[in-house]
Amino acid sequence: MSDTPINLQYGYDTNTHVQGQIADSRYTDIVTRTVSTNLAAGSVIQPGYPVTRDADDDMVKVVTAATDVVTGIVRWSDAQVETYADGTRGYRVRDALPVVYRGPVWVTVSAAVTQGQLAYALINGSGNFAATPGAGTTSRPVGIFETSTTGAGDAILYVTPGLSAPAAA
Repeated sequence: MSDTPINLQYGYDTNTHVQGQIADSRYTDIVTRTVSTNLAAGSVIQPGYPVTRDADDDMVKVVTAATDVVTGIVRWSDAQVETYADGTRGYRVRDALPVVYRGPVWVTVSAAVTQGQLAYALINGSGNFAATPGAGTTSRPVGIFETSTTGAGDAILYVTPGLSAPAAA
């Protein structure tokens, strides 16, 4: 007989996913970066947020400008994401964080999206994505939505490098 405890407290409504979680078992490219030292004191980068490189190639920050080149989406990692006293969950300054460079990941959308539409990152600090380019979004797409929603909510986004790359000179 084993002394390993058995969990008898399973709920009926389990979470199917969390923001930044890899959506399925397809091949996914993930790189490790460091949270920028230019992040405001006490701030965090949350899983599921789009990030761009900072002055140092190994450091990233949240996308804040239409011209930012999205280098990936922060991946959820149960072993690395911390919950802080103020209730926020994420990565703080100088934390190492995994960034999904290519592959399917769960994200939050600000309005309805349709499978197959290009995805744009919002630049308002919300970490959300939209299917419509324009004011308040990155000027280049980040990937393609793989699921549809009828309004704001969660969707699977296939991050596609190159879509967000700067235009050739």
